[in-house]
Amino acid sequence: MEVYQLTHAQLNIAFEVLQGAKEDRHRKSNVLKGTYSVPPRDYATDPGDSLTIQGVAIAKDAVKYIDNLHYVKFGHHGWEGETEYKQIAAMLNASPQERAMAAHLTLKESL
Repeated sequence: MEVYQLTHAQLNIAFEVLQGAKEDRHRKSNVLKGTYSVPPRDYATDPGDSLTIQGVAIAKDAVKYIDNLHYVKFGHHGWEGETEYKQIAAMLNASPQERAMAAHLTLKESL
């Protein structure tokens, strides 16, 4: 499934699974962490949680994360068209959802 097709809830669960949790089959929208069923962190809309997963993705592969964030923001890879500084400024102002989508692409590709 393409990252753009994931709902916020699916994206949040996908991050938890990528980080080692298991999806709780009995309680929809929850994940299993050890013996506890808990709701996933809100990576797709919470600014703090999206920065946390962004940090995980950057630690995994910073270049790939930046490329994926550029793709999410502009719909293409590479630095074509606008000046680089305008594109970098736009990426610095990425929404939590955009950061989460780029992080998901990065972590999924790094498996």
